[in-house]
Amino acid sequence: MTAMGIAPLRHGVADLDAGGLAVRALVDTAGTALCITQALADELALEVHEHLDDRGAVVTVVEPPPLLVGDAPLDTEGMVAYAFEDTAPLGLAARRAHLLLPASVLRRHHVVLDEPAGAISVGPPGSLERRGVAVPSTVDPDTGLVTVAVEVDGEVVDLLVDTALTCSLAADPLLRRWQDANPGWPASVSAVGPGNMTGLPMEARLPMVRVPEVLVGPFTVPHVAFAWRGEGDLAADGALGGNVLRLFRVDLDYGARSVRFEQGTPFGENDAELVGVVLGMVEDGWRIEATVSGLEDVHPGDELLAVDGRDVGDVALPDVLDLLRGTPGDRHRLLLGRAGELVEVDAPVLRLL
Repeated sequence: MTAMGIAPLRHGVADLDAGGLAVRALVDTAGTALCITQALADELALEVHEHLDDRGAVVTVVEPPPLLVGDAPLDTEGMVAYAFEDTAPLGLAARRAHLLLPASVLRRHHVVLDEPAGAISVGPPGSLERRGVAVPSTVDPDTGLVTVAVEVDGEVVDLLVDTALTCSLAADPLLRRWQDANPGWPASVSAVGPGNMTGLPMEARLPMVRVPEVLVGPFTVPHVAFAWRGEGDLAADGALGGNVLRLFRVDLDYGARSVRFEQGTPFGENDAELVGVVLGMVEDGWRIEATVSGLEDVHPGDELLAVDGRDVGDVALPDVLDLLRGTPGDRHRLLLGRAGELVEVDAPVLRLL
């Protein structure tokens, strides 16, 4: 690969070209496999290598599609792609994305993920402008997984850089340790705000905690929410997700094992100030899976059809949550489907965590 390219990036999703088709790619710096929708594989008529059984679901192993970031081709030589009918567990369905772009592809390039500027840049190793501050990190040369050492409550912990997540994660022992030592830290029994990541029902039961600050290199990021993750689910103490990464220009020069952060937007915004719902994905849009104390007239099982007059059926989950955000005291007009009837509710913005 010799070209350098740039493409739009929002909420971790990039607009790419796949075999001449405009596609949305969920950039996954903690992913190890190139995954695509079966619909995309069929439309591109990708060569099939084999069929696998994934706990009763058929996964098709196919030739990877040619991928362009702007005018720059991504190097997928020698790789395969895995095509799924059900992409909800991958987080693709909730993001309205067609493929998951993993570290196994990214590590062959120099990549800059600049959420504040709304762009992903890709070039050959060492080709892009190095900006920002080098942060303590390790880059696995075989997988491309990046781990940064951060400090929370006086303790240094290792967190995966995971751009596919909207929320940072803490493994069970770490989350329990924080809560035992700091019972006054804000907590939630369900994945509110940034923790509502995939639209799966289990997120209505996913604990969260907000830590006062996270030190990443020279940067002090205040009020960071972490969602629970089971022990052994991560190859680190947790993960640094989009609620932190979206504040920075993140420079990943994999070949040089260089990781640099440059602040791109002010710190301090509370990302859990919104209407108090946890959303689950259904065929035609979004269903209320859980509500928080202080929200009346909205019930689990209601379908969320529109926010302030905007239809949300085809809107990606992070963008729906953006429509529900505000400052405590603000209100949003929700159109709900309930038992076959339409119900309008004037719902308050709350501080959920």
